[in-house]
Amino acid sequence: MRQILPLEELSSWMLIPKNESKDSIALRFKKIAEFLINKCSIEYRGMHYRFIDLEFYYFSDNHRDISTHPRQSKALTWYINDFGGIDLNFESKIERVRIETKNKVSYKYRLTHDAFFGGILIRQIKELASGDILDGPWKVADLFRETDALSRYQDNPILIMENHKEETIIESTRLNLLGSCKTAEKKTSNNLCSCFCESHFDKSTLTSELKTFNDQKYRFTINK
Repeated sequence: MRQILPLEELSSWMLIPKNESKDSIALRFKKIAEFLINKCSIEYRGMHYRFIDLEFYYFSDNHRDISTHPRQSKALTWYINDFGGIDLNFESKIERVRIETKNKVSYKYRLTHDAFFGGILIRQIKELASGDILDGPWKVADLFRETDALSRYQDNPILIMENHKEETIIESTRLNLLGSCKTAEKKTSNNLCSCFCESHFDKSTLTSELKTFNDQKYRFTINK
């Protein structure tokens, strides 16, 4: 029998203690990925979609992955990221700052040692009835694009418990982490400039750590 996933069951995994170590966070990522892939689906308009490709992003004082884009969020909320894809958010807290320049208003974030934020990028999902695969973050995001502008109650995709044939999880590095920046130096500079009005972290340290994170196996997939 299918049921809506109790928030408290997965929320505790998505709220990462401030002082949790990098190694412990990596183990947490794997645990969450195995649960989402083998025990959960996205339900939308009577159709069920299985997670088959997930990437994890998280920044905290003990896990300084500057490739992670800042956000303010409760755990287990859908989030349209800066590239038009969909994340499933971790509990995320960071100060948001209003920036006024001439007649324009924008918002950036203050990156302090108390900040923590991140999410799980959904790269691929499979529609169970047809076997069709939505391949790539933009394709996955198609499920979330159409909402009723006149209704207070949206027909959004929801996360449900659904036991699948258990698959072995394949761990690998995240796809094209540095993007068009090509180098960790440029990626760090770009994110600091575009996302933050202030950083309490040394830029060279963040760059050095990003090189390490580029090699972390934070992508989880199954054989399709």
